[in-house]
Amino acid sequence: KAAKTDKDQARRLFEKAVALDPGFADACCYLGYAHQEDWYFGWSENAAKSLDQATELAQKAIALDDSSPCPYMLLETIHLWRRDYDKAIAYGEKAVALEPNHADATLQLARTLTYAGRPEETIELTKKAMRLSPYYPDWYLGVLGTAYRLAGDFDEAIAAYDKRRERNPHSTMPYLGLALV
Repeated sequence: KAAKTDKDQARRLFEKAVALDPGFADACCYLGYAHQEDWYFGWSENAAKSLDQATELAQKAIALDDSSPCPYMLLETIHLWRRDYDKAIAYGEKAVALEPNHADATLQLARTLTYAGRPEETIELTKKAMRLSPYYPDWYLGVLGTAYRLAGDFDEAIAAYDKRRERNPHSTMPYLGLALV
């Protein structure tokens, strides 16, 4: 409940930022992320409309500033959830091309490649993202563990999930990963 309340507050602030400066591409992008997360977490009364709004805001952000990886990352996520992997990968590659040292863009492309059935590439990109951001969030380890599991390297999958569990002992996600190994 707190997360939805926080997201609603963030959306209102991004809406205000867009109203104050309609040319602020990042505000459009992050407002789009708020709509995408409404869909993802089931907070939206109209899921299809939420994804459509997120798509429109990402496209508006690109029209305002096509040099930022943010809207391409958002479109990657939207197409990933729509299971349009080719488009998702293309947007992810564009985001990484725009900012090759962007750890989250690199990791997000890695995650997309996992869903597209390319876990070996995911492993390499995840390791790159970890090098780019040595203090990476624990969910990077979840992406790595899943890629190792799908690649059939169960010992490495267990090691990644265990490390995630150590870094964030209150999260259920590493336990779910371990249960799948």
